[in-house]
Amino acid sequence: MVTDQQVRRLRKLMNTEKTKAAAADKASMDDKTARKYM
Repeated sequence: MVTDQQVRRLRKLMNTEKTKAAAADKASMDDKTARKYM
Protein backbone atom coordinates (compact mmCIF):
# COMPACT_ATOMS: atom_id res chain seq x y z
CA MET A 1 0.00 0.00 0.00
CA VAL A 2 1.32 3.42 -0.95
CA THR A 3 1.10 6.24 1.56
CA ASP A 4 0.37 9.90 0.87
CA GLN A 5 3.90 10.73 1.98
CA GLN A 6 5.39 8.37 -0.63
CA VAL A 7 3.32 9.98 -3.40
CA ARG A 8 4.36 13.49 -2.33
CA ARG A 9 8.01 12.39 -2.24
CA LEU A 10 7.70 10.76 -5.68
CA ARG A 11 6.29 13.93 -7.23
CA LYS A 12 9.06 16.04 -5.70
CA LEU A 13 11.75 13.60 -6.90
CA MET A 14 10.37 13.59 -10.44
CA ASN A 15 11.76 17.11 -10.84
CA THR A 16 15.26 16.19 -9.72
CA GLU A 17 15.87 12.61 -10.83
CA LYS A 18 16.86 11.68 -14.37
CA THR A 19 14.58 8.65 -14.65
CA LYS A 20 11.18 7.67 -13.33
CA ALA A 21 12.70 4.44 -12.03
CA ALA A 22 15.22 6.34 -9.90
CA ALA A 23 12.50 8.56 -8.45
CA ALA A 24 10.31 5.54 -7.71
CA ASP A 25 13.19 3.74 -6.02
CA LYS A 26 13.95 6.70 -3.76
CA ALA A 27 10.26 7.02 -2.91
CA SER A 28 10.28 3.32 -1.89
CA MET A 29 7.83 2.06 -4.46
CA ASP A 30 7.83 -0.14 -7.55
CA ASP A 31 8.20 1.44 -11.00
CA LYS A 32 4.82 0.12 -12.11
CA THR A 33 3.11 1.51 -9.02
CA ALA A 34 4.83 4.87 -9.42
CA ARG A 35 3.52 5.19 -12.98
CA LYS A 36 -0.04 5.25 -11.61
CA TYR A 37 0.73 8.39 -9.62
CA MET A 38 2.56 10.33 -12.35
